[in-house]
Amino acid sequence: MVGAKIIEMRQKLGWSQARLAKALNVNTKSIKNWENEVSDPSLKNVVQLAKVFSVTTDYLLGLEATCSIRVDSLSEKDQKCLRSICQIFINNFYDND
Repeated sequence: MVGAKIIEMRQKLGWSQARLAKALNVNTKSIKNWENEVSDPSLKNVVQLAKVFSVTTDYLLGLEATCSIRVDSLSEKDQKCLRSICQIFINNFYDND
């Protein structure tokens, strides 16, 4: 389960296993093992993966079905802008039903 999420999120970023390994300061073999479910990432690595992918640890672990994007690293101004864009999308989506 975790391996599939790692593959999915890594591919969404367009990253190779080597690039992800470098970002996490682990070797490429660790990424391969996690993706092939030969081994599981440590708790520390799960947290790092969630930060790199900007998702919750629950999503990464398969405990949440919906991907929640973390925006806490954005400035308050950018968060407000993103919320406005989302609200416009939601309003247009429901107005077109």
